[in-house]
Amino acid sequence: MCHQEEGVSVCLCLRVMAEFEQLPAHLTEQPHHFSVEDLLRVKKGQLMAQARALLHSAIDHVENCELCLARGFICEFCRERDIIFPFQSVTCKRCPVCRACFHKCCFVEKKCPKCARIQSRKKCQGFVK
Repeated sequence: MCHQEEGVSVCLCLRVMAEFEQLPAHLTEQPHHFSVEDLLRVKKGQLMAQARALLHSAIDHVENCELCLARGFICEFCRERDIIFPFQSVTCKRCPVCRACFHKCCFVEKKCPKCARIQSRKKCQGFVK
């Protein structure tokens, strides 16, 4: 939920942001903290239904908004053209160093292409000085 809100807030889509604002702020800011009212809403199935609807709305927005799509990643290991996002935690992994996003099945620890480019540039800058 927190990753999703970050992505949507970048493009300032008012419709999706208004939906996020209907949730109590602590649920998006501190997702592991629940009030007694939240727990009662969970028991009644209300909170899960609201969160699920919000998630589907936000994902639909991200997949169809040019600004949000531009913030996505293309896996540099397999170079498939599908755009991936950090909030897709089931299928994606982020490099712990540079925070680039890759398919989980493609990612090789300590072989990040973006980190390699950064290191290469640092070495080249060292020769220029």
